[in-house]
Amino acid sequence: MKKTILYIAMTSCLFANETLVIEKNKIFEKVVVSKTMQATFSLSGKNKHQSILEHSIKKVSDIAKKGGCYGGEYRVRPNYIYDKNIQIMDGYSTYVNFKCEFSDNKLYEKVLDNIKKVDTLTLSQGEIKYFLSDKKKESTIENLELKALDYGTKYSKMLDENLEEYKNCMIAKLSFREETFHNPTNLRMMKSTQQSDESTIVTTPIDNKKSVFLRGNYTFKCEKK
Repeated sequence: MKKTILYIAMTSCLFANETLVIEKNKIFEKVVVSKTMQATFSLSGKNKHQSILEHSIKKVSDIAKKGGCYGGEYRVRPNYIYDKNIQIMDGYSTYVNFKCEFSDNKLYEKVLDNIKKVDTLTLSQGEIKYFLSDKKKESTIENLELKALDYGTKYSKMLDENLEEYKNCMIAKLSFREETFHNPTNLRMMKSTQQSDESTIVTTPIDNKKSVFLRGNYTFKCEKK
């Protein structure tokens, strides 16, 4: 269920050259239900042969990208140990990250299950959360801008009706700024796991509602009667 909640933040009045100037800001909130989740996972591995690690990463990348994930940049670095102050090469190691977007848990679980079958790499699962796509967020911001403009128009009319010494109140300036407030209940952390034959179970976050906030900064001007 969508709703809009309005908060009054600050109002100040200035008088200049028989003109009343009112500066005011207000925060608008719109709660949107998200159907898309975002998750991260990483893989690390060690092996005596660089080619084996690179082959495993390529297999993982193919699986991940087919499952709607992206990322996958990596480097394979040599490992060294020291014996009596002598540097000795001890194979190679690598680390790689991926980010995935999905609306069906089962599809993401299948991606993880297939990745766990790849040898030499250890899977670490990160947080999973609901998120808004850029397109959905943009449309929500535009909706809030219209609400902010409507509020400003009504506020101007209210000033006209209630100020005895001033008339022709109007919006002289209006600017917007998106605000961000952290919602800690919207995340679920997923623990690191070793490769195994057990099927992966993805736990859906509790809250699929995302709040979008927009601050409207107003300057109203009224003429002296």
